[in-house]
Amino acid sequence: MELKHIALFGSLTVLVACGGGGGETAANAPVSGGGGATTPPPAPQLILETVQYNSCDIESPLADVDVVIHDAQGAIIKTLKTDSQGKLATDWPANAAHVTTVGKFIYNSEETTDINTVLNTGAVDLGIQRYPNFDDSTGCNCHEVTLTTENLVGIYNEYKVLSDGREVGVSNVSELVREVCGAEQEVDVLLKSPTGIEVLAGKVSVEGQTRISLKPEDFTATGVPVNAWLGEEPEYIEYAMWDSITHESDRMQWRQYSYNGVSPDGIHVFPALSDKTFLRFYSSGWFMVEDVSVRVNTNTIKRTDANGDAGEFLPITPNQTLSDSLFQLGQGISEGGFSEYDFSGAYEDLGKLNIWYRAIHSTGGEIGWYIHAPTKGNIPDLRLPEELESRLESSEPKSITTTLRGYGSPISYAEVLKKTAEASKAESWYDTDIYNQYRTLSLRVSL
Repeated sequence: MELKHIALFGSLTVLVACGGGGGETAANAPVSGGGGATTPPPAPQLILETVQYNSCDIESPLADVDVVIHDAQGAIIKTLKTDSQGKLATDWPANAAHVTTVGKFIYNSEETTDINTVLNTGAVDLGIQRYPNFDDSTGCNCHEVTLTTENLVGIYNEYKVLSDGREVGVSNVSELVREVCGAEQEVDVLLKSPTGIEVLAGKVSVEGQTRISLKPEDFTATGVPVNAWLGEEPEYIEYAMWDSITHESDRMQWRQYSYNGVSPDGIHVFPALSDKTFLRFYSSGWFMVEDVSVRVNTNTIKRTDANGDAGEFLPITPNQTLSDSLFQLGQGISEGGFSEYDFSGAYEDLGKLNIWYRAIHSTGGEIGWYIHAPTKGNIPDLRLPEELESRLESSEPKSITTTLRGYGSPISYAEVLKKTAEASKAESWYDTDIYNQYRTLSLRVSL
């Protein structure tokens, strides 16, 4: 494989294929067995499912998604497609090592080619892979609901009502308009005192209604202040915030924000309404690697208990080990062939590495290549179908982002893939324990 000239850290470049993919093309169909005196054990299988979700998160099977199976060196062994129900189950070739799926992200009539490569998978269930089409509103039946506050006057003067990221002060004329879609029959509401010390929450039925006057009895739960603190404030921080995320349904509910970088002042949880509340600390800034300015973003998420406790937050922050490992990765890629790397010594709870390459095609539309990998290993010379490699070659690179993912305690890459697959099938991603203590560090360089 030749390498396209994408300078990153001096000699650091990113892989872009230039040439035919090759390999066998096969249909996703069962293999007929032959006769014999004994029945051989079933062959190990790769299993995955692809769905598309629309502007209001309604999902439907996504058929004919390309699935490429690679050997350890990145060559194509065979190419398949998901069936009419978006499902694929295929025998895992003995010499197979990696899997790539190719779908589309649609927004404002523009398509992004979405390439996902999972390295070192083995014969596993990769769960559900989701592709958005935000231009599709089929089945959404969205309409606006107006919440008014006149019935709160006299009891909650100077309080604020919050819902869906909007807020209004309590008065005889205040109105808060929010959108309701699909099967959504209730909306979340918050009532916050002027000092932020008291916060009340509730759910309001909106079935068949377009205008609702909020009443004191709609706010059934008293907020419990969260107890959390930042163990170490990263030096690079330019912007920081805390927010609470409740996932009692598919929609995030009772969301609150604090822009105090040290502690989440004013954020409350509501155990009477949900035990699926997480507290997040987010920060961004700049970090230097080999005289190159790198955009740094951190996310640290922890589940809160019934007392609002989430404890100490320790974001993943750039250190010398991480900087050296990042440079090693780029150095290897720039020299062609395999690129060896090792991030395993940066933090003990790291379970996965992601590399996201973004480019703009010459005829319009974006291409995003997302590689999932263990924290130690190599990036092989990954081949793609010829048409896709040609699109990559004629595209202009825009950025490359390296993301490290930690899970609170040591965890293997295989276990991360397993838990991620389980979470993808759960009613809510947050129903599984993989996100109870979850943190990420992303380093992005514009090209």
